[in-house]
Amino acid sequence: MFRFVQTGFFIIAVSSLLAWSSRSQPRVLTQQSSSADEVATVPWRDGGRSISQLKGGPETVEPRPQFVSAKFDRTLVHSIRESSNFLKQRWAEDPERKPIPKVYLESLELDASQISRAENASNDETVSRQQLNSMLKDVADDLEIKASHCKSSSKGWASLISVEIKTLKADQSPAKGLAVWYVPKGWADTKDRWLRCSKLSTPTNAGNLPPGLYMLRVENFAPVPIRIGGDGKDTQTVELLAP
Repeated sequence: MFRFVQTGFFIIAVSSLLAWSSRSQPRVLTQQSSSADEVATVPWRDGGRSISQLKGGPETVEPRPQFVSAKFDRTLVHSIRESSNFLKQRWAEDPERKPIPKVYLESLELDASQISRAENASNDETVSRQQLNSMLKDVADDLEIKASHCKSSSKGWASLISVEIKTLKADQSPAKGLAVWYVPKGWADTKDRWLRCSKLSTPTNAGNLPPGLYMLRVENFAPVPIRIGGDGKDTQTVELLAP
């Protein structure tokens, strides 16, 4: 069980997510400090060059033909396209060409690779349509949160969120000394994608995270899905009930 309380990164041609090469290996999310001054960034133009090296380049907007197949829910494909196009537009219209939080770019790369995983899995007859669309839904939800946060944030689409995590006992008193782990939801089944908060609870801090859909867990207990961001606020507090 869990509950969360709202306490109030660059995107480069995000439509390239739909043209990610199946050979590309996404980078593991960079663990960020809670201090905004310590957030690693890359220049706006460097990010553009990085995305242009992906298969299809930043001009590619439409999914490859095999992506829009009978196995994929067209509503999800449309949602991914809409969010990607919106974020691409916001990137292109940034008059300041501000530096890009590196962790935001890495988050987009994980979404792109998840799409590639779904494409490859669609050729496997043992993988059901439900399984394939579950993978796409994680991407669609993640990008929708990013787009919503972009619309609402006073800092624009490049903002990250400082995430504080509290672990509680059943009586709502603090449950101290527990390790808290987190990962983008689409990669929850990949052990080495999980990151542990830098200190034991409670509270602890996951650092500055891109808006998106995550899985959080206390120690080795069952993870729970959490939406990070989407409302434009710079901070968020998550309260997890310790088993």
